[in-house]
Amino acid sequence: VTVNNWQILAADCNEDCLADHLQILDGTLADTDGNGVPDICEQPGGGDGILDVPSEYATIQEAIDAANSGQTILLQPGTYTATGDQVALIEGKNVVIEGLADSVATTLIDGESSRRCIRIRGAAADGTTLRNLTIANGRTVGATDESGTGAGIFATNAEVTVDSCQIRDNDADTHGGGAAFFLGSRVTMVGTDVRDNRGDLLAGGHNGGGVVVDGGEGFFTSCVFTGNEALGGQGGGLAIWASVGTVESCSVRLNAANDGGGLFIQSASTATISATTVCSNAGGQVSGDYSDLGGNCITDDCDTDTDGDGIADCND
Repeated sequence: VTVNNWQILAADCNEDCLADHLQILDGTLADTDGNGVPDICEQPGGGDGILDVPSEYATIQEAIDAANSGQTILLQPGTYTATGDQVALIEGKNVVIEGLADSVATTLIDGESSRRCIRIRGAAADGTTLRNLTIANGRTVGATDESGTGAGIFATNAEVTVDSCQIRDNDADTHGGGAAFFLGSRVTMVGTDVRDNRGDLLAGGHNGGGVVVDGGEGFFTSCVFTGNEALGGQGGGLAIWASVGTVESCSVRLNAANDGGGLFIQSASTATISATTVCSNAGGQVSGDYSDLGGNCITDDCDTDTDGDGIADCND
């Protein structure tokens, strides 16, 4: 038996401690092209199916382009940027882009104040998930949705999950949605910190210093919105436009807008708020109609102590 044949017989590309050729013979692993290498080991990312950045792919975009729909792209701690209109464009497929759970602050998708961080486009991207990432320093400038909204994240006609991320210091310079803009989309945002983002208002345009949901659905659970500004507009922390919105167990503090410094709910929207603190937002706490499902603390001053027990009402 030659050395090469021994290498083939001993190969274990998916590291399950079983020889690949035996698993091909017994039908456990498929080998569609008959080249002796299991199909799973010829997929992007190799045997584990995870596309590692930067060890296997130098950039996030290279990994996205190589991935099959449904695959995971794992980012090691580091700063990731690009030179085009965005750091990452996701369309024609859905992917999971995630960092390590203990390295959110050091896994940075950085727009360098020169470009959008993440663009998600179209129904084929349904199921895309962003997890354990910092999305920061995005900037958009322009008079249209495409050019001027969603400096951190801009998603259109897609279902997106944002889980355990930090979205900070992004600026939609002329059209709103500094941290994120979800247009005709369904977003589920969980355990995410949205802070110090800005959305300027172009006359006749959208608003929202932090997050905007427009013509879709937004579900926000255990999120923090703080320090976001909608300059000249509505919805400092979160703006819900002609959409269904659910805000549960969130903290909305120290944001600013002309109207709805904390939350702005446009008249064609349906919203519920529960177990949420909304306080000390400049320009009002909540503007618009919503269903109060209980457990909320909504007050102009986070430090208000109505009963004089030395504990702020929202902490009692």
